[in-house]
Amino acid sequence: MTAPRDPHSGRPLGNVQVKFVLGRPRKKHAHRVAMEMETYNDLVILDIKETGNSHKTYAFFQWAAENGTVPILVPRAKGGLIGAPTLEGQYDVHWKLADYVVKADDDSFIVLDELEHRLRALPRKMLYWGYLVRGQFMAGEAYALSHDLVQYLAESKEIAKEWGGKEDTKMTKWIKMHPRAQDVQWAAENCWIYDHPRSWTPYAHGFLFPDHVDEIRSEMHRGLSAEELKRRGGLYAAQSFSTTSQWKVPYKPPRPDLSAEETVEALVEGGGRWATTWYRHDDDEDTQRMFSHDTMVFAADDPRLYPAGGTMSRPKEAIEVLDKSGLALYPNCSLEMTSPRHPSYVPTANPYGATYAPFNDALANQRYRDHKVGGTIVVHYCKKEEWFFETALALLGRKQTWRFGSGGAGREWRMNGSPLIQPHSYRSVKVVPGRGFLPA
Repeated sequence: MTAPRDPHSGRPLGNVQVKFVLGRPRKKHAHRVAMEMETYNDLVILDIKETGNSHKTYAFFQWAAENGTVPILVPRAKGGLIGAPTLEGQYDVHWKLADYVVKADDDSFIVLDELEHRLRALPRKMLYWGYLVRGQFMAGEAYALSHDLVQYLAESKEIAKEWGGKEDTKMTKWIKMHPRAQDVQWAAENCWIYDHPRSWTPYAHGFLFPDHVDEIRSEMHRGLSAEELKRRGGLYAAQSFSTTSQWKVPYKPPRPDLSAEETVEALVEGGGRWATTWYRHDDDEDTQRMFSHDTMVFAADDPRLYPAGGTMSRPKEAIEVLDKSGLALYPNCSLEMTSPRHPSYVPTANPYGATYAPFNDALANQRYRDHKVGGTIVVHYCKKEEWFFETALALLGRKQTWRFGSGGAGREWRMNGSPLIQPHSYRSVKVVPGRGFLPA
């Protein structure tokens, strides 16, 4: 799950609240759950037995009808509210009921800025949003209700008697029980909600971006050749063809021993950036540049970091400002990067220069067709922790996932022993005629 951001400025948005919903925990877990709640304030503990049926869903929407809120700012009244949080003394922080309430499975990776952008363009009332299955119900991995429908669920005496059963199909029944069911707008977003490419379910395919969707639309317009139809398994199979996944067939990477980054790229629908070779070339634009340790790393007491006559006992005089990345700026220090670009990966050579960001930004712009949003909203069935990592790296990139770094170029630095990439794939495999790639 990501933090929602303004599609124009990129600044974090405060108009989305994320909560993790549980039933009553077992006695042995109660203290741990209480400490997590105290630490993060993002848990909702319902006074029901933990269950997978629609009772928990029903109880959650009852809670959300009153407590599903987002923070807002209102002009601070004279004197203000006692104990109310303030912003720069001018505003009080209050709360408003959210326009929409989204229910999602815990194995769903949600790109919140994409979700917020989609919902923002839809009606604020009588809305039922999600992945429409066979034209009958919204799949349970993620669906949204406008708040008026949430209120209806919480107050309906008929629904209070009908909460048992499978929750996603039950939700459809509840919506159809609405006195104005014919006025409910069903908004389906099937293209951008799918299962993880490794899951080999009927709804699995590679990580999807707008550029590949444009390619599919172009194919539909011009048609496929007889050879391509045959390669994809015929006309029927071609309608659901994926370059990464096949139903009931376990995922297999295009070749063994891919680097970490190549592994993620191999899961991108339509082929990753190295689709024709599946290994990084030494002259690729995003191959790291390496510099000597002395060029990149300053000793803590290096005199070049301080003004003339300064010492470590006067650090405040050395730092002029903090730049926009949050890194300390030492204005009196200048070093020229004179070390030559390293031709390839060498395990003993560290550190690494910051060369990834510009290339990755350009690649993301290409995949998103130069738009900030417009791609995948939900990747479901992330049943393994590493599948969440793959999803985050594919859809967000390190620019967002390295959020614990110092900011800006500081995020590109890696410590000794943490190479930017693994050794090139082609160095550890060999080609055997008739048998493809085998470990060397």
